[in-house]
Amino acid sequence: MAENKGPKYTVNAVSRVDGRDYWTRVGVAFENSSGEHPLSLVINPGVSVTGKLVLSVPKAKDETDAPAA
Repeated sequence: MAENKGPKYTVNAVSRVDGRDYWTRVGVAFENSSGEHPLSLVINPGVSVTGKLVLSVPKAKDETDAPAA
């Protein structure tokens, strides 16, 4: 079993409007120890998802909270 039990990925819905991509975080993904089912997705309550979903590695806490220099 993995040491870190937190989410491995963020789940983002990507929509294209007027030639631009807009990313909206809609949930998280966890790694499973099962080879048959390697990921579990948890979509936030009340979110309706259609179209393209992208899994991305979350940024480290210190990267997102650090003030700009």
